[in-house]
Amino acid sequence: MERQSELQKIKDAQELNEYLERAKELAVMPIGQVLLREGAITEEMLNDAIKLKKVMPDKRLGDVLLDLGMVDNKTLQLLLYRQIGIPSVDLDGFTLTHELTSLLPAAVARKNTVLPLLNLNNTFVVASDPGCVKTHKHSTGIILGTLRQG
Repeated sequence: MERQSELQKIKDAQELNEYLERAKELAVMPIGQVLLREGAITEEMLNDAIKLKKVMPDKRLGDVLLDLGMVDNKTLQLLLYRQIGIPSVDLDGFTLTHELTSLLPAAVARKNTVLPLLNLNNTFVVASDPGCVKTHKHSTGIILGTLRQG
């Protein structure tokens, strides 16, 4: 499906900032609405999947869309992560600055398997492989933490 090619990883700090500003809005949307809003499916496709789901109540809407070939697994996974506030980023678009490295020393970054991405209004944003986070209760691709002065 051509529309799915529009769903790309976040490429730079500006895109990440824009994403973080609207992430709360996505979190309260049902996955069908997220897929529709992000251009992964059409309204007609969503309505067809909802009708089919009614006769298959044990199936999740995302699985129905997958079974019908209306969305691929990669797109669904990307948007499920976005729905819960975990964007997918292309690290090539981010520059490791002295400001970021001074806030997160290399030894700490290595120990926690994180990479500093940006300082957004005194909120430190780092990237991590969700399976590698050791110091947080919940694994996420983007970890937000308030910076402490001093």
